[in-house]
Amino acid sequence: MIDAVAIQQAQQQVVREVAACVTDVMDGEWGNREWKRIGLHAEIDTEGGKRISSQTSAIAAAPGEPLEDVDFRLSRAAKDALVALREAMRDDRGAWSSTLLTIEPSGTFSFDFSYEPPRRLAGDLLYSPLDGFLEQYEAQTGAR
Repeated sequence: MIDAVAIQQAQQQVVREVAACVTDVMDGEWGNREWKRIGLHAEIDTEGGKRISSQTSAIAAAPGEPLEDVDFRLSRAAKDALVALREAMRDDRGAWSSTLLTIEPSGTFSFDFSYEPPRRLAGDLLYSPLDGFLEQYEAQTGAR
């Protein structure tokens, strides 16, 4: 039986862990940027071991600077929280294979789960659902 409270708590833990990672940028230093939106696409395959593929994006800007799309590293704690969420949500369909998470600075967030086979883990390394994340943000908010 699905425990809605446990799922909500697991989702909030994922959000906290992912947001805590945002300053661990892939290239360079975070500096004095402030993030405006975080995006995460994660795929999980636990058949024969635990494999996780993740793509991250933070729409961010330093004061007086234009918006930019900054990639960041996902911590082990964030990955573990994703696996825990996946297990908490397991039902008669099984477990979801991928999720697209969006986090706003206000603390609001949304998950979009898929039960389809994970594309990147299946070898489609060109699959990049966060491509255009900055442009999408600009179109939705009018910010530049």
